[in-house]
This record gives sequence, C-alpha cells and structure tokens, in this order.
Amino acid sequence: MAKSKLHWDRSGPVETLHVSPQPGMLSSILLTAWLVVWTAAGAFAIQAVYPDVQSATLVFLLFWAVAEVWIAYVVAWLWFGDEILSVQAGQLERALHLGPWVRRRLFDGARISNLQPVEIISSRGRSLSGRDWSIQFNDGARRRRIGRNLTEDESRTVAAWLSERL
Repeated sequence: MAKSKLHWDRSGPVETLHVSPQPGMLSSILLTAWLVVWTAAGAFAIQAVYPDVQSATLVFLLFWAVAEVWIAYVVAWLWFGDEILSVQAGQLERALHLGPWVRRRLFDGARISNLQPVEIISSRGRSLSGRDWSIQFNDGARRRRIGRNLTEDESRTVAAWLSERL
C-alpha cells in the first residue's frame, strides 16, 4: 500500500490537515522535461528573431512566456507544493503553500453543503495511479474541489473529518 500523503495536527483549537502532493512519477518527469525543452525552444526563437521582430512573432512569444510561467508553476507545485486544510469555529481554510508564497481561501461552514468524496474521471478514462479522488462541496451556488489527487480511502477520511467539524 502507498504511503499516506495526509498529515494531521489536532493540537490546539485549530485542527489542521496537510495534504502533500505526491505526484505520479511519470507525469512529473514528463512535465519537467517538457519545461526544459519549452525553455530551450523559446530561447532559440527569441535569439533567431531578435533583429527583425514582427507582430506575429511577438504574439507567439507572449503566448510562449505565459505558458512557460504556468508550466513552471505546475511543476513547482507538483514537486514542492503543500495544501493545508484548517477548521476552526465552523470555518474551513484552504491554504496552498509553495515555498514562501501562500494562497488562502476561507469558506464559511454555514454555506457549505453536499460535502462528499468524488472521483475525477478524465476524458481519456481513469488514471492508473489510483489517486483520482478529491473532496467536492457546494459553497453557496458554487461547486468547489479541495484535496486533489487523493486515493478513495483518503478522500473518504477527509470528507468524514470535515463533515464532523463543519
């Protein structure tokens, strides 16, 4: 059985759950290799067209730069990111940590409904990794997902933990 990616901290008034992203090795390696090739191709493209920059080339390079930043973020998140769920006084906080940067989102427990584990099925079918589950809930009129890439057992455990506290 795979090592659990869930780490509980139940000390004090705030209960915290750390969800470490344990990415599939194949997807992590492929994304990292893609990023290296994409960076090299962009550097060659910039070097080749620098003396005679045209508007179409600038549009391409803008797209390239946006994709470069996005994929670099995804790769960094897969290797070094951390998702932390905290519950205090009927409030759910989701914090996404990547190095010194933190993105926080607070959800009012009174607005949360239909909290359940859900399987994520891609258009290509199910993944072979077994980590295709997350927690889904309604926050007012919006559907939210937290705790991505969990196993079925992990998602059920997290959903039960959240249901007891919200």
